[in-house]
Amino acid sequence: MDGRASGTPINSLFAPLRPGSSVYTAKIFSRAGRAPAALLLAALMALAACSSPTEVAQQHYEKGMALFKQGGKENIALADTEFRNALEIKKTLAHAIYGLALVAEQQGKMPEMFSYLNQTLGQDPNHVEAQIKIGKLLLSAGQIDRAAEASEKALRLKPDDPAAQMLHAALLLKRGDSAGAIALTNKVLAKTPNDTDAIELLANERLMAGDTEAALRQADSGLKIQANSIPLLAIRIQALEKLGRFDHAELAIRELIAKHPENPQFQGALIRFLVSHDRKDAAEAELRAVAAKDPSNTKAKLEIVRFVNALKGPAGARQELESMLAKQPDNNELKFALAGLLQAMNDRPAAETLIRSIMAKAGDSADGLKAKAQVATYLLEDGNKAAATKLADEILAKDNRNEQALLIKVSMVLDEHRVDQAITDLRALLRDNPDSLRAMLLLGKAHEMQGTPSLAEDQLVHAYQASKMEPAYGIAFAEFLLRQNQPARAEKLLAEMIAAKPGLVPALKLLAKARSDQGNWDGVQQANSEIRRLGG
Repeated sequence: MDGRASGTPINSLFAPLRPGSSVYTAKIFSRAGRAPAALLLAALMALAACSSPTEVAQQHYEKGMALFKQGGKENIALADTEFRNALEIKKTLAHAIYGLALVAEQQGKMPEMFSYLNQTLGQDPNHVEAQIKIGKLLLSAGQIDRAAEASEKALRLKPDDPAAQMLHAALLLKRGDSAGAIALTNKVLAKTPNDTDAIELLANERLMAGDTEAALRQADSGLKIQANSIPLLAIRIQALEKLGRFDHAELAIRELIAKHPENPQFQGALIRFLVSHDRKDAAEAELRAVAAKDPSNTKAKLEIVRFVNALKGPAGARQELESMLAKQPDNNELKFALAGLLQAMNDRPAAETLIRSIMAKAGDSADGLKAKAQVATYLLEDGNKAAATKLADEILAKDNRNEQALLIKVSMVLDEHRVDQAITDLRALLRDNPDSLRAMLLLGKAHEMQGTPSLAEDQLVHAYQASKMEPAYGIAFAEFLLRQNQPARAEKLLAEMIAAKPGLVPALKLLAKARSDQGNWDGVQQANSEIRRLGG
């Protein structure tokens, strides 16, 4: 056997024949003719020994990298599968984890990228490429000291590496040492004239200096070398916009979308560009065009609803959802979205009526049980614990591991301050549902109520990591740290979150509080300025 986990990888049809596979064995026998059985068995054992789990994992990784380098949405998805196949065999294969970081970067999933980079460095602190990438992310988030640590380590490991040198040059530029940054960049270009990181820095320096035409020329020169470079395309778009060449800037954004269809963030960039230039109708048309390509794509429909909500408020979003439901009356995902909107509009009766209609029609399906759990939550809010318990028990009779129902019952126990019982129940829940993020959060809350903050922190950290650095769980952890009078740690966590997902207003608000608790008034002002810029 080749040591792979059970199940056939998506791309296995393209894999080379490996020792241990039935096809491989058949070929050995067909070629062996009348070879003595003992000799044949020895040959098979020798061949199997040559393919250790580590070697098989490495083969998956190499195939993934080959697919990744080819580019394109399908190849990148296949690369992701190959990296995961490698990690099923050898969980500690650092460069396979780094491969997942590269995929996440291409797909615009920056929190996941940040998480995978941290995991890579956890397995291999000397992984230079991961040090450089995480340094760039920290630098873009203004975390200069932490970026400097990554830069120093990368340079210690590979002092002559152009990428490590360019991270240091970017750090110099960020610290205001333009002359030092340019000198180092030119030194890199003297050795590697086509280094796009170096060209990017020169373009960025010119953009910062107000020499927009020169920035555009630099970006264009770099794009001749690497046409798909996201940073150079972004600089080109900024330069065109600053020069007032809005039509060209729009075309450049559309070019970015065409070259990186796997990254949904660029469609969002086009929408923001159109809105910023008072072309809201065009922005809405773009969103509707995306949704029209695939009528079954409810996610695209909900993007339209969010856009309408931002422009016309909840009433407009409600009208939009009701219009969509008129065309797709059986779309429960849209119904749940409308119920959530009604709840946010303080129209609880209408929200509950809609949820109850789903419960009545969907029966014991997943949607039906989800609706029943929501009704149980409404009953719990009204203080009707008996009715809420009855519904939760009905759910559990159909699905004894139903996370929502179990959490409802545990919440009632916790509300009654039966903390020890809640902890026991939550541990049991997590044994059956080890990935339940809400259970982890509740267990953290229970331990905090119990007066064991170290255990509470363990659960909150676990939830944040298991969520792949989702902001909601990071914010819950940051709030805990602030309650524990640890503002410095909260600030560091929040800065990392903002580095992975810029523009996160709730995190910025907590960041301002963390800095205020430390008396860092300049930092508070900086965070508040960013909040105002984002309209938060």
